[in-house]
Amino acid sequence: MKLPSTASDVLLGSLALTRCWCEAMRMIGALAKKLSACAFGALLMAMLVPGAMAHADQTAVEFNNYLVAHGLNLGGPDQAAKVAHLMCQDLDAGFTHADAVQELTKHDLSEAQAELFVSGATVYYCPRHKPKSPGGS
Repeated sequence: MKLPSTASDVLLGSLALTRCWCEAMRMIGALAKKLSACAFGALLMAMLVPGAMAHADQTAVEFNNYLVAHGLNLGGPDQAAKVAHLMCQDLDAGFTHADAVQELTKHDLSEAQAELFVSGATVYYCPRHKPKSPGGS
């Protein structure tokens, strides 16, 4: 193994290591996003299978009522709330609203139904991700 002979050799080696580190972190972030999408999809599929409904909190009931009132029945308040919480985690991790809609359309929801779910989940569970209205208000 050849040892660096000058300060510039050391600097170049350090820059190369930094570049590799940054690329590795970018790849890990992309992988985490994909894994989160898989988990989101798996939870949505599990939610679509009828199951015993546990006691839901008031927010879950209100969110489910909103969905049902707009023609979207996902199996009950607890199931809808679980998917909404996971969607909020995905938004926290860097997903966009469009990413969430796209993921939902992969699991038997129309684009309109997915947009309804994402909009409602954002209002009820993660208002910090509510899209800004035009004009910044």
